[in-house]
Amino acid sequence: MATNPIAGLIPRGSLGLKLLLVCLLVLVMGIPLITVGALVSERAARARNVTEELGAAAGGRQTVGGPMLLVPYSRALETTDDQGRTQRRTERGSYVIFAEEGTADATLVSDERRRGIYRAAGYGATTEFEARFAPANALAGIDPSYRFEWSQERIVMFVTDSRAIRNAVQLRFADGATATLEPISDLSVAATAPMYSSPEMPQSSASVPVQLGGMQAFAAPIRFNGAPSDFSVETRLELTGAQRFSIAAFAQDTTATIRGDRADTKVEGAFQSNEALQQTGDQFVVSWRVPYVRRGIEKAADLSTFSLNSINARDMAVSFVASDDIYRGVARAVSYGIMFIGIVFLAALIFEAVSGRKAHPAQYVLVGLAQCVFTCCCSR
Repeated sequence: MATNPIAGLIPRGSLGLKLLLVCLLVLVMGIPLITVGALVSERAARARNVTEELGAAAGGRQTVGGPMLLVPYSRALETTDDQGRTQRRTERGSYVIFAEEGTADATLVSDERRRGIYRAAGYGATTEFEARFAPANALAGIDPSYRFEWSQERIVMFVTDSRAIRNAVQLRFADGATATLEPISDLSVAATAPMYSSPEMPQSSASVPVQLGGMQAFAAPIRFNGAPSDFSVETRLELTGAQRFSIAAFAQDTTATIRGDRADTKVEGAFQSNEALQQTGDQFVVSWRVPYVRRGIEKAADLSTFSLNSINARDMAVSFVASDDIYRGVARAVSYGIMFIGIVFLAALIFEAVSGRKAHPAQYVLVGLAQCVFTCCCSR
């Protein structure tokens, strides 16, 4: 009777050697799991791309900024060159003045946009803004070289994607007057500058353009008769978006409330909410208050040195995360697949040692392949 020459090299009944072989087999079974993990990653990436496309059609992740006062200025500066000649330069720019107090109350009505098996969490947002301005107080102590053109001041607001705005946005003043906000491409204002014609002091001018940095702004002019006075405005903004909605801290002291009708809501943003998210069934409400010191921005700022993107980053937000994301569950199963296979093999090995019955190596292979097939089926 022929014998296997290799069988004599393997000690019969050696649990240590069998344990090493089982560990090697577990690693071999990891190869199908890696393949399944790559498949799951590819499908999850596809789902994210389609979700972003669906969300972009609704307006995407929206950030809204409430009313801010924008005032153009001209500033005469004198410099001396290496030859001792004095040159006068007129600098033009814009100053942003933040409201002393501002409130924003947003109501979100959710909907789902679908494409095949993919979906995106969309919403329609209606936000009521109120802002109270005190320009003279905000500009107290500023360098007297600034000459403000109060006849050209504007109220400015911004959103991430203005294509999703549903209706005309109007400002309502305390005296009953109204003004309609219109789109602007940048925040530069051409202020009237004084002219100088002295040969000893040549004159030049410089305008500081202020780009919006990805935001889309709209503005409405207001008119002060003489010196600026305190005033308040209200407005209503209706727009659509998807996945995330946030309100920028647009005032020195900002109070914001976001309410809606989704259960899978997560509180985000730069500022922590005053209270935990209140969830009642599918209804939620969350509120913030960001006082002046916490906000970390001065009352007014020169836009030649101050970026409005810093306001965009100081926001209060909610996002919607689907709790039944199948790809996330499969990715977790694949991550722990090696552990489950190893536990089953270890249980079989312990059974052999305790009962004295020997399992055929093919049985280990079949059990490992069965678990890999199960994981593959879960990924579909």
